[in-house]
Amino acid sequence: MSVPNSTNSNKRNLGMSRKGEKGYFYFLLLLAILLMNMNCGCVQKEKLPLIEAVKKNDAKAILALLDSGAKVNEREKKTGRSPLIYAVVSNRIVIAELLLEEVLIRN
Repeated sequence: MSVPNSTNSNKRNLGMSRKGEKGYFYFLLLLAILLMNMNCGCVQKEKLPLIEAVKKNDAKAILALLDSGAKVNEREKKTGRSPLIYAVVSNRIVIAELLLEEVLIRN
């Protein structure tokens, strides 16, 4: 399921996509890399549900996981990638924005 262009009731705006702006993509990538390198107290596991949902572009699962308190900054043990990195490198800009908003809301 792809991400809808509507506003979620939980402070998340899914309709802010700027797919055509190359500079915005690189900004998100840089921000994702910076967040990945923060000391986030990440638990490194294999097959993290949030990362799997991002890889599958499953908006319902992503929102459900975030609502249940999934850790946005968790990274895969093998690659060191976070859900945000996967979203940005897969050009899933709306999902990347959603994950960035979640980081800002929680901090």
